[in-house]
Order: sequence, then C-alpha cells, then structure tokens
Amino acid sequence: MRPSKAPIPARTTTPALATAFLASAALALAFCGGAHAQGDKKPLVMPDKKTLLQKVITHPGALAKEIPSVDAEGRRITPFTILYVYERKDDNGVEWIQCGEGSQGRDLFWVRGNRTSDWMSSMVLVFDEKAGRQPLLFFKDKKDILEIAANPGIKGALDSLAQQFQRYLASREPPPPGFPVLAMEPTDEQGAVPKDQFYIMPIFGYDDQLEGVKLLDVASINPGDNSPDEVVSELPDKPAGGGGAGAGGGSGDGPENLRICFVIDTTMSMGPYIEETLDVIGRFYDAILKGPNAANTYLAFVAFRSSLEAAPDTEYETEVIADFTNATNRDAIEKAIDQVEEAEFSTHAFNEDSIAGMNRALDLDWTKFGGVKGGIIILISDAGPLPSSDRYSASRDDPAGIKGKAEARNVRITTIHLKTPEGRNNHRYAQDSYMDMVMQLGARSGYLDVQIPSREEAREKFAEVADNLVEAVSAYNREMGRPLPDSAEQPPKPEETPAQRAANLGALLGYSVRLDYLAARNKTTPPGVVRSWIPDKDLGHLDQANPRDVRTVKVAVLLTRSQLSALNQSVKAIVGGATELLSGGSLKFFDAVLSAAVQVGRDAKDFASNPKQLKDMGLLGEYLDGLPYQSRVMTLNQEVWDSWTPNEQREFILELEAKISRYEFIDSDRANWFQLPGMSDADAFYRVPLDALP
Repeated sequence: MRPSKAPIPARTTTPALATAFLASAALALAFCGGAHAQGDKKPLVMPDKKTLLQKVITHPGALAKEIPSVDAEGRRITPFTILYVYERKDDNGVEWIQCGEGSQGRDLFWVRGNRTSDWMSSMVLVFDEKAGRQPLLFFKDKKDILEIAANPGIKGALDSLAQQFQRYLASREPPPPGFPVLAMEPTDEQGAVPKDQFYIMPIFGYDDQLEGVKLLDVASINPGDNSPDEVVSELPDKPAGGGGAGAGGGSGDGPENLRICFVIDTTMSMGPYIEETLDVIGRFYDAILKGPNAANTYLAFVAFRSSLEAAPDTEYETEVIADFTNATNRDAIEKAIDQVEEAEFSTHAFNEDSIAGMNRALDLDWTKFGGVKGGIIILISDAGPLPSSDRYSASRDDPAGIKGKAEARNVRITTIHLKTPEGRNNHRYAQDSYMDMVMQLGARSGYLDVQIPSREEAREKFAEVADNLVEAVSAYNREMGRPLPDSAEQPPKPEETPAQRAANLGALLGYSVRLDYLAARNKTTPPGVVRSWIPDKDLGHLDQANPRDVRTVKVAVLLTRSQLSALNQSVKAIVGGATELLSGGSLKFFDAVLSAAVQVGRDAKDFASNPKQLKDMGLLGEYLDGLPYQSRVMTLNQEVWDSWTPNEQREFILELEAKISRYEFIDSDRANWFQLPGMSDADAFYRVPLDALP
C-alpha cells in the first residue's frame, strides 16, 4: 500500500511541534488487545504474546519509503514516532520494516530496521518532583554513570557536567567527542516539565549493578529543537536541550495564582486544641496578607469528622467551610474561619476520616482563577486516618491513593500532626499513614509533627506551630525569586528545630510552585534525546553523609481507556471471588474468581485452565507481565490463600478495593487522558503509576 500523501512531519521549532509528535504517538499507542485492522493487514503480535502488538520507535533520519529499497526516495518521519509493525523482511542483509501510524492497516510504508528501535513494553517514565534535587542528565553510556558513582565528589562532578552542557547549548558549539552527556532536564530557571504535559519516555532495559539505583536505558521524550532543514544524523552531534524553553525567572517572579486549602480535623478530640488551631490559621493568614503575593493567593477550608452512620450526632463527615477565596477578601475568610467548631459528640474511633476530608478537598476546582493548576493542602489533625478496613470508611481509599490523586491534580500535601497525650497509642500509626500520603520534596517529607506534652502546654506548642507556618510562608515569599537554600536540599538533621524544619519545607513548597509557574510561562518542554542512560535516583544525594533516596523519575504504564476498564473489571472479579470465599463459599479460589469474572461480563473461555498463580489465569492484561516490581496479587495461588488468616484475606480484599477506587478516579481524570480529535474514548490513554497496578 502507498504511504499517506500528506508528508510525514519533520522536526520544527514551532509550537505545533509537540502536537505533531503526540499525534503520531497517539495513533500508534493503542495497547489494548482486540484492536481489529481495517486495511489489508494486521500488526504483528509480540513473540509469546496473544494481544500485545509489535511497535518500533524511529530514529532521527528515518525515511518512509513506498518500497523496501535503499535507492528508493523517501520522506522524513518525525523523529521518535512510535509505529506499529506489519511485516519484517531482509533484503541483501538490510532489514526492512513495514510500519503504520495506526493499527487499522492503512497508509503503510517501509523503514530501514537500523533507523528504529523495538519497543517491547508499555512502560514509560515521567519526571518526579524537581524541587530539592539536581536536573537529570541523560548519558550516552551507562559506563559514564558508573564511573561518576565510583568516585568521591559525585555531586560536584554532576554539577560540572551540567554547567559544561549549558555552555555548549548556549554557544551552539558541538561538545568534544568524549563528552558523556546527550541531554538535560530543563534547568530551574526554565522550570519543571509541566505535570499536565503529555510526553513519553519509553524504557528499553535497565542495569542494577549500582546498589540502590537502577540505570535505565530510555528513548526520546520529544523531538527537541532542531530546525526543519537540519541534516539529522543517527546520533545528535550537539546536546539536546529543553525544547527551546527560555531562561527567565528572575527576582520577583511568582505564580499567577496560588491555591492553599486547609483540611481541618473538627472532631471532639480536637476540642481542647481547636481554638489554638484557628489561631494558627489566623497567624498564617496574617503572614500571607503581609507578603507580596496576597492578591495572587486563594484560600479554602474543608472540615472533616467521621461516619454519620456510626455516630449520627457528629453532624457531618466532611464540609466545605469555604471554597477558594482571594486572600485579600478578609471579611469572607474570617467569616469562614469563625464557622469552624469542634464536634459535641464522640466519633466511633480515635482515628478520623481524614481520607474523606482529603478527597473532598481534592474535588475542589484546582484550576480556578487561571494560572498553573494545583496548589497546596495543609492537613491538621491529632489522629490517624480511618483505615480502609474500617467498615465506616467513606471511600475505602488509602493514603497512597490520596497521594496519587493529589499528584494528578498537581496538589502538594503537607500535614501538621498534633501528637497529643490522648493520642499517644495512635502516634506511630498516624505518622506512618501520613508519611505515605504527603509529598516528598528531595530528601525532605511534607510531614511535620508537633509534640504536645499536656493540655496546659498546648497554647505554647501551638504558638510554635503558628511560628513554623508563618516562617514557611515567609520562606515561600522569599524563595519565589531566589535559588533554593542549601539547608532545604539537605536531609533533615536531628538538631533542627521545628521552626527550621518548617522553614525548609516552606522554601521547598514555594520553590516547587515556582518551577511550575516558570514552566508555564516559558513553555518548557522535555529534552529531546535519541537513546540514553539515566539513573532513577539523584546520584548527588548518594554522596552525602546520610544518603537519601531521591527519585528523578517514576515508572508508569501506558494504558488505554479500554484496558483500564478491563483491568477494573478484573480486579473487581478477584475481589468478588475472594469475598465469596471469605463469607464461607465452597468453591476453590480460582473457581470463585472465574465465577465472579463471568458475573462482571468476562467470557470464561478467555481464561486458562488449571492456573498455578493468578497471573497464569489470563484475567489480568499481558501488559502487566515483566513489570519491575513484586506483586502479591499476580503471584497469588490457592495454597497462599488458604494459608492466610481471615484478617489477612480481608486486608488483601481491602487493598484491591483501594485500587478500584484509584481506577475510578483515573477514569474520571479527564485532564490527564490524552485523546486526539476524532479518537474514540476507548483508544485514549493514560500514564498509570506503577503503584496503582495490582
């Protein structure tokens, strides 16, 4: 068949660059099984798979040809386009691949095999939070990373390479042949890569010989900034930059609008401390009004208690005291604060439904008033969240699920955990839970605890909390136009006072928001690279006296909406089968799951007979095979299920119910689904975080 008459787009520097790239990627990224070709051919299936289709990624210089011949004329293909494979052939030692941008068998063309890379997985990477770590460098070879990691002064060596790279980029001069860096994440002056910008960074392989760090073999993120008439070689002869992002970001730069939502525990146990809590918020508010960003700051307040079913006299489970209101509207803000009162009756447990409160806050419109979407949540509570195992949990969510939702909304979570005498038996559980929920900023956590030895000392301790938050606001206001202080980038030290910890956290939060603002203002894009190696951790932090794991990237799996729907059905089937057994059902585990799968609409003939583990059953998609994590769901078998106590079986069910809640959120998270005009809903796709998979 003839290629499309429309020319395959070449590299450009125009704003349409990302759209052109994503369009070609979108047409090629339908990973779900059962996609039927509508032309003469169907894409080839991966070896040893039943539903996953073969795909390749094109290199710069790849040409689309009507016939598989070196002498035939060809048209340029946008570098790093993902294509379906329809046929492979050898012509006198030259490999040729027949490809198409879609799975319908239309507009096929031939590409030389050495101008492509096979992509045998649906795993991709996304950049992790940038504040508190160095910009990620993309290396030509993993040996260059290993050599740096093997010698002292890792951070200095990385800083030197980054500075050299920036000089080469600014001068447009090619680096010497031995220079190890191909590309670099945008600098802090350019901002972070926007979290709502859809890009792909496929993983081809990894190396784990460096203890605690995986070295990842990755491909391009986007086409970069080469001009259309440039001759593109197999490997670039100059470093790839940040997609043309401007420098910018001097003193005084700030977000167009900053949104801060307080999520406040108003249960009876907070009674002795509610006045002090409101005083903390009031002093925090005063600090905002005195700062330079008051007119651009919007505050919201959400209160939470616990289940009305368990304790009807508690009046509400969650309540929006005030939606986002401009900080300069003092009367409205103070009226909202004055509405906050503690409950007059006890809830059913010391843990409260802070998860429900967080969900209510995340359901607010975090895009209001323009500017960069997202913002900051400050949770204040003296208790841990209701576990998903509590029958009165409103959502069955868990802290990790809340964190995932917040990341999708671009919301940073920090907590003020009041360690009161009444909650001494709850402190460890609450701390562990909130540590799983809050944002990690470099080597620091968004979790702050306040020790309150007695009710008599509460006012003094709350004054300390207020000072900490005020200092955090002051630090935020200062750091909007400054480099991040060294103290904020370092792991917390035992001798740090609560005020110092709050100041460093405030600086990081402010800096993180500023990176988003600069990215939006400068239209920052990811760097363009062909093939490179990166570490999944910030190596500079490994060179410190107390090394911390600071991630540079997170693993996600690209799923279509139809795949997500099938996954949701499958997990519901597993929950249904397990619940039946827990309630005294007589079937064997796999028979119970199969029965539940049929009830949710799956065809029994699609499942393997006599499976040894759940992953062998065929209920879960092939895209989960070979993922780099341990899953007790995939490896579950009859013997393991029978060995668990009823409580362990119940915990397993609740874990999966939290996953189901996450899938339902992802399905409704329209802002982060990528879908071109005319593309069916089933073919839209989403980068599902690895920790959301079963």
